[in-house]
Amino acid sequence: MRIDGPRELCYSVPNFTRGANMPDDEHGGKGHGALTWEYALPLATNPFMWWDFLRVVVASLLIMELLVFLMSLAAGDPILLPPALLALVAGILAALFAITTVIVYGNRYHALFTLDARGAQMEDAGQGQRFRWVMVALGLMARQPGAVFGATSGPSGDGERVSWRDVRRVTVHRRLRVITLSNSWRSLLRLYCPPERFEQVAAYAQSHVAIAEKRSAARKAAPSEARGANSREGYSTEDGRMNTKRFTILHSNDMHGDFLAEMRGEGGHLIGGLALLSGYINRVRREEENVLYVISGDMVQGSIIDTEYRGVSTIEIMNYLGPDVVTLGNHEFDYGLPHLLFLERMANFPIVNANLYIKPYNKRLMRPYHIINVAGFDILFIGIITEKVIDALKTDPTVGTLISLEDASAEVGRICNAYKNDDIDLTVLLTHIGFDSDVELAKMLNPEWGVDMIIGGHSHTILRTPMEVNGILITQAGVGTDQIGRFDIVVDDDTNAIVDYRWQLIPITDEVAEPDQGLHDFISTFKEEVDRKYNTILSRFATVLTHPKREEETALGNLVADALAEYTEADVVMVGSGSIRLKELGPVLTLGNFISCFPFDDTLTRFTLTGGQLKRIFAHVMRPENRDGEGECYQVNRGVRAVYNEATRELESLHVRGKPVDSEALYTLVLQGYHVNNSSVYLNITYDELSAHGKPKVVSTSVQDVLQEYFRNNQNLNAKVEGRLVYKTA
Repeated sequence: MRIDGPRELCYSVPNFTRGANMPDDEHGGKGHGALTWEYALPLATNPFMWWDFLRVVVASLLIMELLVFLMSLAAGDPILLPPALLALVAGILAALFAITTVIVYGNRYHALFTLDARGAQMEDAGQGQRFRWVMVALGLMARQPGAVFGATSGPSGDGERVSWRDVRRVTVHRRLRVITLSNSWRSLLRLYCPPERFEQVAAYAQSHVAIAEKRSAARKAAPSEARGANSREGYSTEDGRMNTKRFTILHSNDMHGDFLAEMRGEGGHLIGGLALLSGYINRVRREEENVLYVISGDMVQGSIIDTEYRGVSTIEIMNYLGPDVVTLGNHEFDYGLPHLLFLERMANFPIVNANLYIKPYNKRLMRPYHIINVAGFDILFIGIITEKVIDALKTDPTVGTLISLEDASAEVGRICNAYKNDDIDLTVLLTHIGFDSDVELAKMLNPEWGVDMIIGGHSHTILRTPMEVNGILITQAGVGTDQIGRFDIVVDDDTNAIVDYRWQLIPITDEVAEPDQGLHDFISTFKEEVDRKYNTILSRFATVLTHPKREEETALGNLVADALAEYTEADVVMVGSGSIRLKELGPVLTLGNFISCFPFDDTLTRFTLTGGQLKRIFAHVMRPENRDGEGECYQVNRGVRAVYNEATRELESLHVRGKPVDSEALYTLVLQGYHVNNSSVYLNITYDELSAHGKPKVVSTSVQDVLQEYFRNNQNLNAKVEGRLVYKTA
């Protein structure tokens, strides 16, 4: 709609400067200075304000007319207010509005405009609140004062601010000397400026909107363009039109207290361990200019050093390693929530999580995000975990998460939208939800939120190349410290997009880096203390027993299940595969090896249930989608044989003590406390159902004590894979 009006709207302009409140290099690039000026606008003769006023008045009169009609209709005598009365009310309101703005406000609205690389902002220059209350008193509008000029409040509520990313159209009213910034369907902000600077402001606004559109186009085009296996091609990073910067992001996940290097291979090379990892990180920091190191959860659990010091040693060692930002994994909760908060206080690095909440107060438990400025570029890191992988908290009534991926996506959107007006150049999600869930999450994210990368954990996935979904790069770096992920990326400051990248999974060996001797010595102080306490021989196996993959039956898993079945005298023992933390054990078993392999102490509870319930449990845990690296799998005792047909997706048969299970008969089942607490999710059976056929009995308060006594009293133990869990493909 074209609105004609007075030729001169701008009166006094005491200052109009370029870069008055923002130096050119604040955002790391050229030409990013700010345009700043103050103006005084006559209110009573402002056509835009009268247009907004007219819309409000018309809407109010229509509502009043409708209410009168409905009330009279209910009374049996419908009437309508005469047009003359409506016109009189409108005139009175208009007169009050005009008189009040002149008398109370002096017919001038003083505001300060700022245009910069992030967007356009209008701030009150002194009397905005008084003007706002005048509007409220008249019952006309209760918005921020700038709203009468077509502005919408920014996320902080501080002034009226619009991001260039939200602007789809710049309309130049030369007769009125007004520039309107609009999205697809409404105006967002109107810029009033002095005549001598009008064209400069218009060109500035149009150029930055064009830059924002270029960014959007680059993001949409990126997934469909030809690329190399680990890089984006088709972009010229040497193009003088681009303001680019190169970054190196190193990333680890699921380190699980993997502190020490191992000697492997014919050449006897050292592999893994934090000293070598630190040596490689230090090398990259020396060789490259802009380096960040991040960890996607599960720093703790998995080593006797970590267990002995309840994570304190791990945080101290991580303080030495110096990550730039870390997110939480499920094992950070293993020592309890209060202890986690203690560890978080110990850390010299930020630990982020956006979707853990204290339920009674709807407050986030942790810092939700962290912004790092590197070489003038702002990089936003957001931490995400879902309740699927923090089952230890399910029994805590005060803490919970926005549990679904949809909720996690919404949390990401809230944070990204809150910072859309800031010039965030790169947005990275640090997640601990598993690779498949990372892919699903990426599909849900709105491209306008600007998420560039997901660096994940939990599923211990090793990739040849990152996956790209919805324009978002997704990666993970396996498990432990034997390798580290490395992203070398080029980011365009104008489009806030990754225009080139290369990703590698770097093996950590003494061939790629020298060990960090200082960190090695620091870890040794913990190791020596632990060795003195735990380097006693507990037992000896006949051979090395392995546990290579938790989704399958293993020799070590069979031995553990058999030991617990003998102690508890149960028909069926289901041992969580994830509670066995080493891939091999023996033949000599020290107390230290034992604690490293079985770090989670827990209760053992015996239940009585029907054969039908038992079949339902096995059908649930053996289904393919539970064996994707994110589900909970089990080892079972001798005498149990379950056959699952993957073609029909059915449990084909189940034997206990060598006999087919009778659906009506009763059997005893032993579970660890962790799996009892999460039986609905992991076993597809509720606690009430488990308890329906007899009172549950806690047969031991310490599974560690049971296994220690069993191994101490039984030497030269052996076990092998026997076909207890069988998966038929045809």
